[in-house]
Amino acid sequence: MVAASQVLAWQDAERRRIARELHDCTVQDIAAAVIELDHVAGALPTTCGQAALARARRLLTRSIEDLRTLSYTLHPPFLDEFGFATALETFAEGFARLRGLVCDIMVDRDAARVVPPEIAVALIRVAQEAFANAHRHGGASRLTVRFHPVLDRGVELQIADNGTGFVMREPGEAATGVGIPGMQARMRQLGGKLRIRSDRNGTHVVAEAPLHPAPQARAGSLP
Repeated sequence: MVAASQVLAWQDAERRRIARELHDCTVQDIAAAVIELDHVAGALPTTCGQAALARARRLLTRSIEDLRTLSYTLHPPFLDEFGFATALETFAEGFARLRGLVCDIMVDRDAARVVPPEIAVALIRVAQEAFANAHRHGGASRLTVRFHPVLDRGVELQIADNGTGFVMREPGEAATGVGIPGMQARMRQLGGKLRIRSDRNGTHVVAEAPLHPAPQARAGSLP
């Protein structure tokens, strides 16, 4: 039997490999195609032909942005090169800038430096899910991100927004989409926990994680 922690490590390695393939190969090929279209457009004598190439260029440019977003979602590129703090800040700032949101970020870099890779990946995924839900479902205009050590309990990531919250299934339970249960399972598997409070005044997500992920003996699959 394969331990769930081994499955998790394999899944993260696959995400990292696919993300690099998308960024280093597919995106670069499409970018080269856009340059070639620019060369062809300049040589075309007809306005009709130039308009068609302009449309094709816009579609390809949009595809590049979509692939870059997908690549980052699969595995944040800055995580391996610059560490958890930079990866979290870069994601939060980039997401807010692209969607016109205000984001206040405060990261304890001393605590971030000692976060194990598997915990770092899990926390980044929690941030991605929280930001996406805040923008897509809550209609938030402002988010706050806090990362700091928690005495005797490891580290804690807090993400709050000023959106309208999520539709409540029952008192105290937020219907936050299929991604949240997956993140909760992932955090539990690592020995941490994910708590969510959501109402019409906004949503508050708290991910608490140990600095030494708990090994799991049972077999299983994680998101």
